[in-house]
Amino acid sequence: MRLSTVTKTFSALALSLGMLTVSAQAQAAALNLNLEGAPAPDIASFYNSFSYSAIDDLLTITGAALSFRAEDNTQKNIDTPNYNFNLTANIDDSGTFLGGVFEITGTVAELGYNSGSLLTGSLTAFGFESGSETLEFTFDATGGDSYSRYLEDAYYVGGMVLSNTGFNSGDFTQDWSASEQDSKIDTSVISAVPEPSSYLLMGLGLVMLSGFVRRQNSKQA
Repeated sequence: MRLSTVTKTFSALALSLGMLTVSAQAQAAALNLNLEGAPAPDIASFYNSFSYSAIDDLLTITGAALSFRAEDNTQKNIDTPNYNFNLTANIDDSGTFLGGVFEITGTVAELGYNSGSLLTGSLTAFGFESGSETLEFTFDATGGDSYSRYLEDAYYVGGMVLSNTGFNSGDFTQDWSASEQDSKIDTSVISAVPEPSSYLLMGLGLVMLSGFVRRQNSKQA
């Protein structure tokens, strides 16, 4: 196959995969995260408040991170100044995630976490299921005393499961807010297993590439 044909082939494949990815993102679904160390998460936050602005496409969450699970699985109290869990995420009207960040402040003297910054991160994916109050995020750690625990590698990434949020409509076309005393945000490491949608996109891409190559070969025959 000539170089120009190879270039066209991969350009077509990239375009097709891009269109499929956009389509998949526009239909948000649950990530079904399995947190390592569950039922005790690395960091547990309670008394959370949620606010979503449809005009700004902005979800804001504040809460109180109260406990930290040490490497030996013992629970340590987090010294916190009031609400010390803060998250902002851009999510458009269709529920498509556009990016976000979070910060957890506080100290855990027993573990030598004394800087006041426990964990910061950049959000990488968002999921929810209509009819369920559970929201989910994955993230890349960017700083904080517990940063090394969440370093991304081939097997693990950071994840959050937000339960009892009070949000179950799946509707991001209007403002929404809730303050849930019983809500909980579990922040832990998760197993980095490709989602079924990723396998589907890869399979469809290979099928399209194979068909494109066959058509090019038949034209040149």
